[in-house]
Amino acid sequence: LFELGKRTAGKEGMDYLRSSKEAIMEALEIYAGRQPSQWSLAKNSLGNTLRVLGERTKGEAGIEILKDSRQAYKDALTVLSEKSFSWARANSSLGLALQILGDKTKGDTAYLTESKDALEKALTVFTREAYQQQWALTANILGGTLGLLGERTKGSKGLDLLKASADIFNKVLEIHKETPFSQDWANAQNNLGLTFQKIGQRTEGTERIGYLEKSKDYLRKALTVFSKKDFAYQYGIINNDLGFTLQLLSDSVEGENSRDYLIESAKAYLEASTKFSDNSPLLKAFDIYHNKLFLFEKSLSISEGWLNKNKDDIEVAVRFAENLLTTDQRTECDKKSDSLITKDNISTENIIVLKTIQIVCLLEIRQSEKVTPKLDSIMDQISPQSPNFKVSWNFDGTKYFINQNKELTLYRTWLLKLINSISNNDRDTILQGLKTLRKDFKN
Repeated sequence: LFELGKRTAGKEGMDYLRSSKEAIMEALEIYAGRQPSQWSLAKNSLGNTLRVLGERTKGEAGIEILKDSRQAYKDALTVLSEKSFSWARANSSLGLALQILGDKTKGDTAYLTESKDALEKALTVFTREAYQQQWALTANILGGTLGLLGERTKGSKGLDLLKASADIFNKVLEIHKETPFSQDWANAQNNLGLTFQKIGQRTEGTERIGYLEKSKDYLRKALTVFSKKDFAYQYGIINNDLGFTLQLLSDSVEGENSRDYLIESAKAYLEASTKFSDNSPLLKAFDIYHNKLFLFEKSLSISEGWLNKNKDDIEVAVRFAENLLTTDQRTECDKKSDSLITKDNISTENIIVLKTIQIVCLLEIRQSEKVTPKLDSIMDQISPQSPNFKVSWNFDGTKYFINQNKELTLYRTWLLKLINSISNNDRDTILQGLKTLRKDFKN
């Protein structure tokens, strides 16, 4: 059940893991006080199951499950002989759970430091000479922990930790070269890809590009094993990471190379969205197509496809409404916006975005007399908000559309000022800007 849960994405995988947990809990009741060795093995298995459950569960609930995983491993260690194989294995597993827990508790390094200590204990037994496979597994985890510590450590010390992480992963990969295209080989490729991504973010110029190119290549090698069919969960995660690396590469070069990387990034995010637990990769792909590449028909296609399967996804629906505008479907845009504005679960920011889009529609179809009332309704929406209220929406696609649309020539400057006033300002600055725009508006 545990192995099925690990390999299966979504609700089905979580159900397998919960069934695994229940079976182990029943075994623990049988072994308690009677068979300490079997009890410790069951505790270790419980820790493994809870670790994966916690990793896949969002928020505080996931953190609490991981804390239970940590305790299960510690319970197992209470009856194991120090420096024994089982003791080292439990410490290795504990180190991994603590690494994931440390990753989820952003900003704090206490769990990561505890992870490093547990893993180093395990490696006193799991030496490369005596236990090559176990050494590789534990060293791989240690590399990940050092990488996370490097991310949270500023300056050259943090960069040194990241490079130490890469050195460990390279040593692990040396062992797995004997079994290419195995899961362990793929994990090593993936870990190197992620580490070089992080190092690339801390370097500049050609050095930065070199590290990011390595990241791209290693992540793609990992995907030769972690396929969509056999490893759906890992396939989604790695493609999401690949999308980010390609986006960083796009930002690091110029011209057609930059655009090519951006297209590849969007494709990777789209692949991730097919097996991901939420809409975040889909939103990234949409942002690239709509707000960077200005391929409006493509962004419309992917948002519409997503909504066909996830009709209640407000975040994608608002983007779809905006995309109806940028594909010259003005009437449909206005209707869609009106229907979304009345939804109970829509945010104030999204309502303002939709009403702003409707103003563009009104001016495009020459109904300028309706603009001032719409502007007033936006101000009514903003006035009761807190002073630090902001609209963080990316309007770049709509701004491009406004600049290219001949029907909006007369109002182009005013519309761009409207969008700039609304974007990333605090409440009072937005309201002041909108009052000025209302005064300046001419039918």
